[in-house]
Amino acid sequence: KVSTDCGLTYNTIYTFDATTTAGITNVLTEQAIDLSAYYGQEIIVAFHATDGPVDDLADYDFHIDDITLQDASAPALSVDPQSLNFGSVASGTTSTEFSYSLTGENLNPSSGNITITPPANFEVSTVTGGPYSAAAIDVPYTGGSLSATIYAVFKPTSPSTAYSGNILHEGGDAPSVNVSVSGESPCESVTAVAENFDL
Repeated sequence: KVSTDCGLTYNTIYTFDATTTAGITNVLTEQAIDLSAYYGQEIIVAFHATDGPVDDLADYDFHIDDITLQDASAPALSVDPQSLNFGSVASGTTSTEFSYSLTGENLNPSSGNITITPPANFEVSTVTGGPYSAAAIDVPYTGGSLSATIYAVFKPTSPSTAYSGNILHEGGDAPSVNVSVSGESPCESVTAVAENFDL
């Protein structure tokens, strides 16, 4: 809902119900609501949840996170999900591949590259299965927009160590965005040795 009179009255601009959420699961899903009708005005944005007209046993959960208000004409990058946890991976080995989506809108110039830079011990690729790169890679875009899937792996080099950092995405005259990554390596296994000593 949106108010233009300091909260005295509100206009409903979008309703999530059984007809508009058929494809939404219990996983947080990015939604975009057009507020262009209120351009140049001071507004209050509100979220209002109701249980519906029937008092039955159905249970509905309503979750909101990471709300962003932005100029729809401005260059923008987004990633989903915004964090990856690779869990425990043995030192000297490579983790299972994880992936995330990278999208861009109104990028400037209309054709160019988005540069992706992984932190130490993490590598990225635009192709599932690799090859993966520990150095920065460029993802080309055209028409001012981008929709790509990025693949990442974790390569710990020391045992009993926690790793974390950010995969940086920048370019297209848009604010940079990050995917936070983390993982850890367990202690190296110890082989038991039986030895007899003569005293």
